[in-house]
Amino acid sequence: MGVASSPEVAARGADLIVTYLNVGDIDYWGADLGFSWFLDDRWTMNGTYSHVSEDYFKYGVNQYISLNAPRNKATLGLAYRDVVSGFNAEGRLRFTDEFPAESAGYVGTRCLPDAPPSIFQEDCVAQSALFDLNLGYQIPRSRATVQLAVTNIFNAEYRSFVGVPNIGRFAMLRLKYEL
Repeated sequence: MGVASSPEVAARGADLIVTYLNVGDIDYWGADLGFSWFLDDRWTMNGTYSHVSEDYFKYGVNQYISLNAPRNKATLGLAYRDVVSGFNAEGRLRFTDEFPAESAGYVGTRCLPDAPPSIFQEDCVAQSALFDLNLGYQIPRSRATVQLAVTNIFNAEYRSFVGVPNIGRFAMLRLKYEL
């Protein structure tokens, strides 16, 4: 990075000015939906859905602003909880649409039509469908619970944003004690 100046500029040193780019008004809309359905005293089904009308906005000639979020994303889960035995479990499917993203030097806009090439340009964030599993057991006659959480149980490689590495399966075992 550098700053160019001339003797005609009355400054005590090099000034670096950073500002936002104003492209005018943009219009978009979105909606979020969610539900929980108690099938009986042990089973619950739940889900969410989010939609936004645009995930990028075009201005000028082949110039884009990315929303950095997908147009569509959803979850669907089924949970089981037995208070008497102390066992609980939940399976959840997560879906995310492909979306362009741009943050700092990370430019994931190859999926956009007429996207100007850039030396650091990479693919957009790809669509993903992941399955998570949570298991728990309350230790009898105590306030302690053993919980196992496994995200992306089938180890599907995905990345959640541009500039980050692919992520596989993640498992966490924890002991929780309520005071």
